[in-house]
Amino acid sequence: MTPKKSNKIPLYIWLIAALSLAAIIALLIMAPIFLALPVAIIILASTTLLIIESVHGIASRITASFTTRQFQSLIETIRDGVIIYTPNFKIIFMNTAAEELTGITKDAAAKKAITPELAQDPAFGIITQIIYPTLSPTVTQISEGDWPQVVDITLQNPPLVLRTILNQVHDEAGQVIRFIKIVDNRTRESSILESKREFLDTVAHQLRTPVTAIAWALENIVTETQDNPGVHEIAEDGLETARAALDMINGLLQAARIEEGKFGYNFKTIDIAHLLEETATRARAAGKKGNIEITYSGPKEAVEVHADPERIGIALANIISNALEYNRESGFVNITLEEVPGKPFVRIVVKDTGVGIPQEEQNKLFTKFFRASNITDIAPDGTGLGLYITRNIIKNHGGEIGITSTLERGTTVWFTLPTDPNLIPKRETVYDTE
Repeated sequence: MTPKKSNKIPLYIWLIAALSLAAIIALLIMAPIFLALPVAIIILASTTLLIIESVHGIASRITASFTTRQFQSLIETIRDGVIIYTPNFKIIFMNTAAEELTGITKDAAAKKAITPELAQDPAFGIITQIIYPTLSPTVTQISEGDWPQVVDITLQNPPLVLRTILNQVHDEAGQVIRFIKIVDNRTRESSILESKREFLDTVAHQLRTPVTAIAWALENIVTETQDNPGVHEIAEDGLETARAALDMINGLLQAARIEEGKFGYNFKTIDIAHLLEETATRARAAGKKGNIEITYSGPKEAVEVHADPERIGIALANIISNALEYNRESGFVNITLEEVPGKPFVRIVVKDTGVGIPQEEQNKLFTKFFRASNITDIAPDGTGLGLYITRNIIKNHGGEIGITSTLERGTTVWFTLPTDPNLIPKRETVYDTE
């Protein structure tokens, strides 16, 4: 153990000062003045510098000690857990909240480096999963950038829902010397939200069956009333409303499964160019209502990617339905497929001539239940779940998604898909934005 440094001036400094003073007096008495004076000045200056350096060191230690005590006192008042550890995963500090949450004291945690293997140790299980979030049963990436890293994790034994915020501490040279992780226990809040999700899920399931039956009945009426324009028109309007209600119900169910991390993906090799051509063909029928032209441009030959065709179909349907619903009369929707130069990805772009989205609202478009202010004026109905679902589908395929938009000029939505199956995430992750 390193001995604790005293905050008093050491005895040897006083001895050096006394000997220096005696030497100066002796020189002034015994030696010629022209020789004694310069030597005395040198001795006096050296001794003064030594004393100043010693006092400065003591002052620095007192300040550092005071600052550390202040920091620890401040951290102890925070209700969230705070864990500080080295790049070698040695715990150097935990506040009381972190000790209570993990069930281990900072002294016990500091005895060994935290390694993934310790997740199997009952005493170290919780803290290991906090340090290594990917070891937990469910991981939800919240942050977009590199630092700080914000992640939601769910633990099973005991059942805990935690949000962790990890950041780096650098020295003056820019080297990482510490990691600080703040842990927010959201178990109670999560339980309340889970109850709400279960309620919505139950209601959605109970509604889907009768609404589906209504839609089938209206389809039959539409077919059987070709010679009765009045009834035929009413049945068509009813069928359109029933289909819209089904879309909302399905969106709620899909969002609920995504939040549970149970959306499920069935990856296989598909021709994405063929899928896009088919999607554009089906969308043209919907575009005729508003006289909207739908075009597709891309390679003629097959472009293979490893994807879930059903899930990618949902993502495309969400993007294209927005492009049609919020477009202008006689507008267009252009779908393109291209390779990303120098990277194992393809990029799909959907561009429209619609009303656009306000600039200040574009960073919220992938948030659950968010709808742009100008969109709600055009179409009051809608759940605001389409882009949230789409983003989760694309991210779980190993791709990225983005939107650029200009008011009154139109919107461009793009996303990428990897052509290398190794770039697809090994486990389903929930991507949320708040």
